[in-house]
Amino acid sequence: MASITFLGGVGTVTGSKYLLESNGHRVLVDCGLFQGLKELRERNWQEPPFDPTSLDAVLITHAHIDHTGYLPRLVKLGFNGPVYTSRATNDLLTIANNFVYSESDGVIRLRGSDPTVWDSRARARATEIDWFTRDERSYFRGKVSMTYYNRKAVSDSAPFSSSERPVFITSDSADIDHRTETAVYKGNARGWQDENYVRGDRITILQREGRLLAEGSVQSMLYQAKRASADPIHAASIRMEYRRDDNFIRYENNVDIRRGSDRLTGNSANFFLDENNEVSRSEIEGNVVITQPGRRATGTFAKYVAADETVYLRGDPATLDDTAKGSSRGSEFTMYLKGDRVVATGKSNANPTGRIRSVHKLRGN
Repeated sequence: MASITFLGGVGTVTGSKYLLESNGHRVLVDCGLFQGLKELRERNWQEPPFDPTSLDAVLITHAHIDHTGYLPRLVKLGFNGPVYTSRATNDLLTIANNFVYSESDGVIRLRGSDPTVWDSRARARATEIDWFTRDERSYFRGKVSMTYYNRKAVSDSAPFSSSERPVFITSDSADIDHRTETAVYKGNARGWQDENYVRGDRITILQREGRLLAEGSVQSMLYQAKRASADPIHAASIRMEYRRDDNFIRYENNVDIRRGSDRLTGNSANFFLDENNEVSRSEIEGNVVITQPGRRATGTFAKYVAADETVYLRGDPATLDDTAKGSSRGSEFTMYLKGDRVVATGKSNANPTGRIRSVHKLRGN
């Protein structure tokens, strides 16, 4: 008579283990780790409700860690039988040449042949991988390559436009805290989806907070704003922060934004995104300089509105110097990118009693 005992994957989606018994034979179908809440993770260290030495074999259905991650402990407890699986799953399970588990500190160390680990959300590869099972932390060193299967796998914490496309991150090293869902990538860190990317000396992803931080020599290429031009937006700064819940990106210190032949610099910049994570408007503050072919404008604050392709520039005074049309000063300029013209209005300390208004045709037809 055959029987099956559910030892995991019941009441929770992790820890898959099913003990199949028939005619004196015992086969364990899947051998996964429990993940998630602390009371679930603690079950990985409890004695299993069966004798591992009595198993005739283990059958693995696929390579996710919640179906395979308990294998090292099963062997530690005495199992020495065969493990059956498909060829493709076997290839994934044997990527590391050297697999060492230390009972004293609960650390799994993977070395050789670019070891790879994965779960239902992501896959990671590095020269060396240390998994601290008790602390739920993973450390990756050397040629780190992480693939999140889609943007949802990072809780939409990456500033990219597609929720379904994979997100890739590379760096020299990485530290992942699985309990807090925080990942820190250090050393030439780069995250991208399709043609959009963020680079920095360090990238931190805080999934629960829906935030991404890039620090040190930050460079990025943003998704298309609502403008007829197909030119992408390149932005550089010392620090960048993306906040999912606010649909917001902030650049700080030495901000340099380029699009085609246009360039804008300032102390800080805020990009406000729409529901598709595309730029709807941006605001730049402090020592603002706008450079275009044949003209240069300066001020203390600038706002770009994508819907009507208009730039509002303020200063005391704001200035505009055009090689063909001359110079103008005012407290505010409105630059109409579609109509290729600018309007200067308002008072300034340089002319506190008067109202300045001048209209310039920036380019001839």
